[in-house]
Order: sequence, then C-alpha cells, then structure tokens
Amino acid sequence: MLIYLGLNALFLACGTPERIKAGGDYFVSDIAYDIGGDGLKWVIRVTIAISSATSVLAMTATAPRTA
Repeated sequence: MLIYLGLNALFLACGTPERIKAGGDYFVSDIAYDIGGDGLKWVIRVTIAISSATSVLAMTATAPRTA
C-alpha cells in the first residue's frame, strides 16, 4: 500500500494540473517516461495492462457464482 501511495504522490508531484488534464489516459506513462525513460514507461504500461486483465478475468470467473 505504501508503494502504491508513494507512486501516486510521485506522479502527481511531477505533473502540473494542465498536464494532468491534457494527458488523459496516457498521463501516468508520460510521467514515468520523464522519471525513468522509455524502460519505465513500458513497465508501467505493461503493469496497467496486466492488472486490468486480471480484474476482468476475476470478474468473469466469479460472476456466474453470484446469481
């Protein structure tokens, strides 16, 4: 939890409000690029994709059992 909160604080501290609004869905990967270059940008993108996929798979697996 502390890592999650620390990363969110870092991303918000590195971006201006205008940049956050203009960045849309790519704001976090753009800030990661500024912090750690192309490598960190892709690590963040892959992490987001995997966490999204696991959420969808979890919902797919549990939905039939909740009816």
